[in-house]
Amino acid sequence: AGFLVARGLLDAPTCARIVAEAGTSGAVGAVITAAGDGAVVRRSGVRWLTEGELARTVTDRLLAVARALSDDYFGFVLDGAEALQVATYGDGDEYGWHVDLGPGAASRRKLSVTVLLSDPNEFGGGAFELGVIDGVPVELGRGDAVLFPSYLRHRVAPVLAGRRRS
Repeated sequence: AGFLVARGLLDAPTCARIVAEAGTSGAVGAVITAAGDGAVVRRSGVRWLTEGELARTVTDRLLAVARALSDDYFGFVLDGAEALQVATYGDGDEYGWHVDLGPGAASRRKLSVTVLLSDPNEFGGGAFELGVIDGVPVELGRGDAVLFPSYLRHRVAPVLAGRRRS
């Protein structure tokens, strides 16, 4: 299928701490629309968790799991991790079909890791989908992670109700 799901990678208290600490990070929210035909739309709040014990602990854990799974399944040599990006999607928010590659530092990305920080009962819609042609929804629980090559097309479908955090 081209992706892996790591169930229970983070526990609920850690997920809650990430949301709380990223909420005070001082980084601004974002509404991003791609240039050109406008096919890729991102509507979500975005913050980064970059400093402190929690950021180091979570980054180290995610990187260790990503390296172990990459060795066995993807064959990438991972030499580091970017800052943790925490996204909040409210009613009508989404992140259209895209890949996690781009210019500059994004050109070095190999493996993407997305962790659902919310309980799935806290929002409606907002499925994480992967696919080349049609999307395959990936069922995630709070603290579950999906790992996939950064060149794989994916999206967060529109949130219909509540708040989705990842």
